[in-house]
Amino acid sequence: MHMSDIWGYRLAERPTAKSYRPSHRAAVHGSTLNDVSYMTTLEVTGGFSDITTVLKQCCDLGGVGPWAARYTSGTRICQTHIYDTGAWPRGLIGPATVFWKPDAGSISKPTTRVLWIRIHPATLQDTLSSLKSALEQIPEEGRPEITELSGDINAFELVGPRTSQVIHGALKLTNPRPEVRQFWKSLANARSSGNFASGMIVGLMVHDPRLSYPPTNSQVDESHSPPETMFITPDPKLAQSEIWEQAVRDKLRTPTYKKGQLDKRRSENLVPGTQLRPTANDDKIPLLLIQHTISHSQAPLTTTSDSSQALYGWTIILPPSWSMPFLSSLTHTGTRVVGLSARHHQRLETKSPHFPNDFVGCSAYKDVVTKQAETERAKWERTPKGKRINYEALGVTRPWASDWYSLVGGFPPTMDTTMEDLVPTDRGPIPSSSIKPWLFLFPDMDQLVRDLASNSEESLIETFVTKLNSQRTKRGLPIMDTEAVTELFSAALVVVHVDMHGRGNPQDRAILYGCESDEVVASWKAAVESSNNEVAASPFKDLPVLGYVTSGGFSLQLGRGHGIAVVSFKGLIDMSKRSQGKVLVRVRNLNGAVAPLGSVTVV
Repeated sequence: MHMSDIWGYRLAERPTAKSYRPSHRAAVHGSTLNDVSYMTTLEVTGGFSDITTVLKQCCDLGGVGPWAARYTSGTRICQTHIYDTGAWPRGLIGPATVFWKPDAGSISKPTTRVLWIRIHPATLQDTLSSLKSALEQIPEEGRPEITELSGDINAFELVGPRTSQVIHGALKLTNPRPEVRQFWKSLANARSSGNFASGMIVGLMVHDPRLSYPPTNSQVDESHSPPETMFITPDPKLAQSEIWEQAVRDKLRTPTYKKGQLDKRRSENLVPGTQLRPTANDDKIPLLLIQHTISHSQAPLTTTSDSSQALYGWTIILPPSWSMPFLSSLTHTGTRVVGLSARHHQRLETKSPHFPNDFVGCSAYKDVVTKQAETERAKWERTPKGKRINYEALGVTRPWASDWYSLVGGFPPTMDTTMEDLVPTDRGPIPSSSIKPWLFLFPDMDQLVRDLASNSEESLIETFVTKLNSQRTKRGLPIMDTEAVTELFSAALVVVHVDMHGRGNPQDRAILYGCESDEVVASWKAAVESSNNEVAASPFKDLPVLGYVTSGGFSLQLGRGHGIAVVSFKGLIDMSKRSQGKVLVRVRNLNGAVAPLGSVTVV
């Protein structure tokens, strides 16, 4: 593995062997494994009402939050986003996975509840600051406690249709409960983890996987009748696990037997190669099995030639120091081990944003972009002038990082001194030092854009104010005045995915151009219908910049160029008004002089 020092860890970036296409095939047809133990887990303990009050101050208010009844039972995970305290829709910190410890009692009783929040390590300090700020609004006698579980939780992320058979073959249950036994039987015959409820949590107790090494994958039994492979519904009893207990995790921090001791026991078997029988002294490991789905929010229920296929898998939550014993068994039967690069590619193939690369405005995004810009700029300066890209001749003023401030009419905090003497060729609004771009996330963004595009200029802001304040008042937050919302509207950015029409492969930081006249839109539509490539070579200097590609490449699923981009919210609404349907743009890579046509769709 090629390793990378990032976020305070040394993480696997990609295998040393060529693995771009093999890793994709494994995710679509087989199984892949990625060690995600670097993700940080925060434990929140306190009264149910106090915890929900904190969550409503810090979590995404646009959709169903972790305080909803479907999540508080502890049977499902909630995919949400963390914000600065009371700052929604602005102040995005990053995505988070929230799930409760199952509780058989009624959630209305003032009992102590436990909640886990799994976040990216780059967002740890900002998330803690936001949660602590929300905690200060609660009286001290009932204030929940936050504990960082770094080093206490290990995790594997498995993706692919064969992951269920891999897990069933590698792990052996210890005296399973009736509901767990029924799930285990269904797991062996599941065609994909997508057969189970999205975000479903299952608590298991398994033997040391080294006792049954080497494992064999389970095979789907075609003779089973439908009742034996019935759909398993989330259940609080099924989600129970001892891994929630600190004392249990501390006891399992060091395995009882080392590998050499187990090998010695195995050599004493009368029949060589037979598996060891578990004894009373062998470790029994509690874990959580969480179903996860990789897809974008607007993904259709059925897959067509123009839509991306969702990827399904399982996330295994383990006690500390048990990653290596489980890794050997999970990868022995052909599961492909991947790194950060393949994980990013899986999100790109399913048209879903990847953190932090596609979350513009977050501090984690700024850190990654700054490091990447320094690396690419140093490489460019080392290259001889006759062999490197002449950005000055191409009219690119900021080749190392996208100019988000100019996109919304603001001044960037620092200027690129290498290219500062160049004259910008793209038209844009007059810069203002008070405008700062921010990423706007909303559950039904596509419908919101259509609603705002159908309004007149006068009523557009009023409709936007109503949409935001309706969500804030539901969660007990003060309403925002029209002046503040107007400023937010002008500086808002939204995530879209870009599909190319015909040839073209968008690269990172590619520029998206819009237009300002109905005649240009009509000519673009005519070019798409007639498959005319003359538009790609036409001038684009006078076209306004709509946004930039944050993650781009060739889609192996779609068979054409594709990318995740971030565009101006205001510009997208203007383009939607002119297009009256599919929004067409021109996509120009930084090293190219042509801008072929593509279309953008809200994620």
